[in-house]
Amino acid sequence: MTEETFDEVTQDDQIVGSTTKAIAHTEGRIHRVVAVYVILPNGLYCIQVHQAAGQLDHSVGGHVTAGETYEEAAQREAFEELNISAPLRFLGTFYSDETYTGSPVRHFFGVYEAHAPSDWKFTPNEEVRAVKEMKLEEIVASMDQAPERFTPGFINTMEYYLKAIHSDLTLNLTDYKKSRLSF
Repeated sequence: MTEETFDEVTQDDQIVGSTTKAIAHTEGRIHRVVAVYVILPNGLYCIQVHQAAGQLDHSVGGHVTAGETYEEAAQREAFEELNISAPLRFLGTFYSDETYTGSPVRHFFGVYEAHAPSDWKFTPNEEVRAVKEMKLEEIVASMDQAPERFTPGFINTMEYYLKAIHSDLTLNLTDYKKSRLSF
C-alpha cells in the first residue's frame, strides 16, 4: 500500500515539494493540516478524545493530501471523523511549530468553524472513539490549568481561533509554550 503524500510548504505556505507523514514528522518538514471547530446545536463545542494519546483534540483535524485544498480536506475530515456535512466558515491559516515528543512537527494550519446539524448525533467509528461536549470557556480554563491534557496542535489553533472569532478569552500558557511550542 502506498503511503499518502502531502504538499511540503514553506513558512509562507508556498509549495516546494512533497513528503509523507512519517518523513515530515521525523525531519520537521512543513506540511498542511486542517482544524475544524464544530459547534453543536446546544452551543457547546465538540472535542475529540485523541485515540493515540488520549489527549483532547480539535473537533475535526487531519492532513491535507497533495493537491487537495484546505477546504476540501476540512470537508472530507469532518465527514470521515464526525459524519458531518455542513457549511464551513474559513477563519484563516497560520504556521505552527509543535515540537514535542522529541520530534519537530511543523504544520501550516487551515482553521475552520462549522455548526453541526440539529439532528446530528455522535457515533463512534474507526477515526473517533469518543467526544466531549464543552463550553468554550471551559476548554480555555482547562488548557490553562492542565495543558498536557490537550494536543499541542489544539493549543496552537485555540489561540488562533480565539483571535479569529474576536473572543475576550485568552490562553495563559507562557511557561508551557516556552517548553513545548513555538509560533
